[in-house]
Amino acid sequence: MRTVLRSLGARASRVQLLPSVGIARTLCTFSSGSSSANDAERMLLGASAVAERLLSSGDTAKGAEVLTNVVAGMRELRGNKHPDTISCMTTLAQALSKVGGDRADEAEALAREAAASAQAVFGKRHPDASLATVALSHVLVRRGSLEEAEALMRECHEAAREAAASAGKPTSLEQQMASSDLAQVLQAQHKLREAVPFAREALESSIQLLGRAHEHTLDELGTIGPLLEAVGELDEAEAAMRTRLQTCRNVLGDAHPQTLVALHGLARFLAAKEGDDADASLDEAEGLLLEDLDMSRAVHGSRHMETLATVSDLAQLLYKRRRYADALPLAEEAVATGELLLGGAHQHRRELRYLLACIEHELPAGIEHERPADVEHERPAAPREQRGEPPPTTTTLSPARLPAAAMETISSDLELHEGLELSMVLLSSWPQPGAAWARPSAGLAM
Repeated sequence: MRTVLRSLGARASRVQLLPSVGIARTLCTFSSGSSSANDAERMLLGASAVAERLLSSGDTAKGAEVLTNVVAGMRELRGNKHPDTISCMTTLAQALSKVGGDRADEAEALAREAAASAQAVFGKRHPDASLATVALSHVLVRRGSLEEAEALMRECHEAAREAAASAGKPTSLEQQMASSDLAQVLQAQHKLREAVPFAREALESSIQLLGRAHEHTLDELGTIGPLLEAVGELDEAEAAMRTRLQTCRNVLGDAHPQTLVALHGLARFLAAKEGDDADASLDEAEGLLLEDLDMSRAVHGSRHMETLATVSDLAQLLYKRRRYADALPLAEEAVATGELLLGGAHQHRRELRYLLACIEHELPAGIEHERPADVEHERPAAPREQRGEPPPTTTTLSPARLPAAAMETISSDLELHEGLELSMVLLSSWPQPGAAWARPSAGLAM
């Protein structure tokens, strides 16, 4: 769910053009009217401009409050079925959906009304009707009604495809956006293989219409790479991730936040890679993570979620390579930063403590370090090598071999039973708190 919301939000300037297009169209209507426009119209004109500025600046709550008055004025002056009224209603519905809380029901009702009015006025296949339907589907995604949202997006995709074909065009921006949204909502429902052809279509259309270096093409590359990884198309996934990173470097620069996201994504992919070239992939992943860490500290600062993710991933990579002394200070930093940024019961806070306990467990006796005050556990009498045990062939740990406090750290989250194995491979997907700690596979949420 968070993935589809984040992706839809990132494309707001394309998909949700309503604050600019809807209100701007209203302003043009008023401006082209009689020079003797009454006071009510002039007041509505000013309120529309204020609402547009608030929404574009990110002050959604205040923008929605002002736009509520605009819609009320539109209903009175233009009527419920006027195109300008419908457009402003749709904009308001999306703004209220973002506000959420007790405004969510109002947002859905308004979006449904706007979509029904648009279909009645323009016809179901008209682009303006599709725009209102897309807005309704976005509201439904935020409410968790993914199946209904999927059905609406499929309608919009088919309408856009037919419109492009009728115009003699191989694709259109409307079709590109519809395929991209549909891919996202399918992923949110774990329908990953169904999502792949729509994600490919969205990427190909974006390249054709906008170019390879356009920011929205980079968005599509960022979507399709992890999706292809999740369904096992690893070669194509790696190619997409490398293309995205190189394009971000060339277009945005090495220090741009999107470049760092692409850098981190490729590093996680390489760290989870298996096969004959696994060692070379780990070497490259480590170099990318070190670069990412330096840039994240400079761009975001040390107390930032993106920096925390990089520190944690690098600690896990070094743990995977059995370089425990190198991993230790990073794991300690991750735990300390997690205490500041994450809530006391947050899943990743406990996972960071677990990682630290596992690293400490493998350290040779006699290495002193300063532990966070609340990370206490029993150190084994001797590390694995001194006990005469062979080194592990994988980075999988059995709960039976973990120190007591490591077990206590995770016992509240996991039902441990005899024979359960806990994988400690490097994160292949950690876009935000709550993501899985392993390479995603087909059928699992991204």
